[in-house]
Amino acid sequence: MVTFSSVQRTCCSCNKSNDQDEICSYTTFGSPDLDLRPPPMKRGTMSRWVEECPHCNYCGTSTEDLPAELPLEETKAVMASTEYQQQTKVGSLASRFLRQALLATKLVTTSSGLVVGIVCVKGKEVPAELVSIVAEYAQPATARDPSTAFWAFLRAAWCFDDQAEGDQSSIDCRKQALRVLQTCGQQALKDADTRCALEVDLLRRCQDWSGAKQSAENALQRVDAGIMKSILNFQLSLVEKKDAGCYKCSDASKDEEE
Repeated sequence: MVTFSSVQRTCCSCNKSNDQDEICSYTTFGSPDLDLRPPPMKRGTMSRWVEECPHCNYCGTSTEDLPAELPLEETKAVMASTEYQQQTKVGSLASRFLRQALLATKLVTTSSGLVVGIVCVKGKEVPAELVSIVAEYAQPATARDPSTAFWAFLRAAWCFDDQAEGDQSSIDCRKQALRVLQTCGQQALKDADTRCALEVDLLRRCQDWSGAKQSAENALQRVDAGIMKSILNFQLSLVEKKDAGCYKCSDASKDEEE
């Protein structure tokens, strides 16, 4: 069972009042996915993990809070960017997470014209909005808030996982999450074991078989016996089969028993 309460917030961007639904409690059963996407019923609360101001379209964990280390003036500059406005037009849950990521990374068009952020959406008739994300940069972007950026990109990928035509968009979002993880390290995720496990899964889900294999083998040299070792060995078996599918953490234990 999930319960919500209605709260009134004052937007940090436009200073206008807005009503939001806040999660009070939830019950969850089962195992999370290998990329830590939670099982039901917590999974069903994703729409409340990122709030959007109905007046100015600011997106964040709370509409009251500015992104870390990003002053109001710079926040508004990012929100006025083409990249942010294109996502606002989409209006989906994935686009809200992508706008949160955009603010956390402060990725905008540079003076040289290089776009280092989220660009464009495809086709009004396509029910699953396909997001095109620039995959190659001149240099890695520095996230202002690496943890928020990482999880926002990954959560956008989860949204696309649920859409019939969202495969490439899921991969693009995972590539962005991976870029933040590899560039920012413990600033993105403090726990080293979790960081290693998620890197392997992101590489596998992006079909980077050699990268996933190398990452898993490196991680296995550092972990003791236990669930982490089971997960890494399970990942290696999936890489061997070139299987980029979604699996649960509990599948690793089952595989080991067999």
